[in-house]
Amino acid sequence: MLLRFCLVFVLLAPSLASAATLGVPGEGTTLSGVGVISGWKCEVAGDLTVRFLADGSPVSVAGSDTFPLLYGSARPDVRDIGACPDADVGFVAIWNWGNLDDGEYTAVVYDDGEEFARNTFTVVTTGEAFRTDLAGECTLEQFPDPGESARFVWNTGTQHLEMVSVRTRSIDQSIVKYLTGPVAEGKSPGLIAAIIDEAGVRAIAAAGVRKQGSPEKFTINDQVHIGSNTKAMTSTMLATLVEDGTFIDGWETTIAEVFPELRDEIHPDYHTVTLWQLVNHTGGLARDAQNWWSGARRYTIIKGALANPPTGPVGEFLYSNLGYWVAGAMAEKLTGKSWETLMEERLFTPLGMYSAGFGAPGTPGEVDQPWGHSRAPGASWVPSQIDHVVNGPAGTVHVSIADWAKFIQLWFPNSESKILDRGTLDTLITPRSGYYAAGWGVFSLNGDTGIGHDGSNGYWYSRLWVVPNRERAYIAVANSVESDLAQTSDMLDPIISSLINHRPGQ
Repeated sequence: MLLRFCLVFVLLAPSLASAATLGVPGEGTTLSGVGVISGWKCEVAGDLTVRFLADGSPVSVAGSDTFPLLYGSARPDVRDIGACPDADVGFVAIWNWGNLDDGEYTAVVYDDGEEFARNTFTVVTTGEAFRTDLAGECTLEQFPDPGESARFVWNTGTQHLEMVSVRTRSIDQSIVKYLTGPVAEGKSPGLIAAIIDEAGVRAIAAAGVRKQGSPEKFTINDQVHIGSNTKAMTSTMLATLVEDGTFIDGWETTIAEVFPELRDEIHPDYHTVTLWQLVNHTGGLARDAQNWWSGARRYTIIKGALANPPTGPVGEFLYSNLGYWVAGAMAEKLTGKSWETLMEERLFTPLGMYSAGFGAPGTPGEVDQPWGHSRAPGASWVPSQIDHVVNGPAGTVHVSIADWAKFIQLWFPNSESKILDRGTLDTLITPRSGYYAAGWGVFSLNGDTGIGHDGSNGYWYSRLWVVPNRERAYIAVANSVESDLAQTSDMLDPIISSLINHRPGQ
C-alpha cells in the first residue's frame, strides 16, 4: 500500500507564562505513528502521569487509563530562557499514537495526581496500531525552503514518512536589484518578486521591511496578501464543484436556482444570471455592495445588494467583487460549508499550499509576517493588518510565493493537475467573449497568450503574469498601496518587465 501524504513537523516554543508546559501533543495539533509525549515542569511533588480523554472520559489502552512519564530529561532551552533555574526539568514518554482510534482527544498531565497541564489534539492512524505491510515514498517540493525538495520514505519503526534527503535547486536571487531602488526611494516599505517555471520557484528576492518602523526584514519565505488574485483561486475551487455535479447545471446554474427563497426579494434581472457570468464579470452587478464593510454575513449583504437593479447590462463586462461574493455564497448554500473551508479542502490541501490562509498574514499585533501599508499624499506609511472578511471569494487569500507557485503551475500545459483535468483548466482561462475569463485577464505577450491579474485590498498590491506556453510566470508584490492606486501599479510595471527580460547572472 502506498501512502500518499507527507508529515510536516512544527517545533513549539515553551510558554513563559507558567512553570510547566505540555509541549507534545501540542494544542490543536495532529499526530500519528510512534512519537513522544513531552514537556517540562520546574518542580515536581511526586510521580508524573498522563491520561487521554475522549468526550471527557478516560481512554483505556492495554487495560490502563493512566501512563507514567519519565522526569529529569535535559531541557537547557527552558533554563536558558529563564523559565526554570535548572535544566533537568523535562518529562517524556515514548508513545504510539496508533494505540488510539482516529479522532479528537485531550491529554491531561498530572503531578502526584494533581493536574497541571492539558492540550486537545487529533489522532490520525493507518488503521492499526503498528503496520508492517506498508511501503511508500513521496517528494515535497519547495520544502523546507524555496528551491529545495525533500524526499520522504516510510519508516516502519516510527510508523512515519521520514525525511531522508533534501535536494537544493539553484535559486537566482539576483533579481533583488529590481527591488532595492523602489524601496530605497520610499515607494514601498517592502517588495518581493519571483519567476516561476515548471519546477517551481526559479528566481526570488525580497527587499525592505515587513513593517514600517520595525527592523524585521521582508524575506523570501514570507506570506503575501494577493488581493484579487484570489479570484482565479475561487474560480478553480468552483470548477471542482461544477465537475462533481454540485452545481446541477454546471456553469449555467443561475442565482434563482440556488436561492429560490430569494426569488421574490431580488431584482428579476438577476434570476437568470449564471455562475459563469458571475466569475467573468458579466452579471451586471456593482463593483461592491454599499454596506460591504458593515460586518454583516456574506449572505445578508448579497441579499440586500441583489434587491437593487443591475448596475450595467447583463452580458456586458463590468468588474465586480460582488459577483464573486454571490458565487461564493452559491457554493456555500449548495455544500453547507463556508467558502474558506471549501478553499482549504478543494484547493489548498490537495495542492500542498500549507501557508495559504485568509485575511492579513501573520499574528495580530506581531511582526512575524509582513504588514500592509497605506499613505495619503505627502504623508508617511501607516502599517495595518486590516482586511475585509466578507470580500473572501473576491480577494482575501494570503500565501507564500513557494505555495502560490503550486497553484500557478496548474496553468502550464505540461503540468500534472491534482484537482482538475486539462480541459477544465483551459476553460477557466478562455474568455467566451472579450478579454476576461474566470478570474483571469487574457493578453498577448510577444506573440504568446498570457493570463494575469492585479490584486489589492488597499494595503497590499500584487501582480501576476503567466505565460502558459512558455511555462513561466512573473510575480511582484508590494506590502503597500498609495492613495492613488495607479502610483503603486506604475511602480510594479518596470519590475515585471525586468523579470520577463531577466537572464540569470546578468
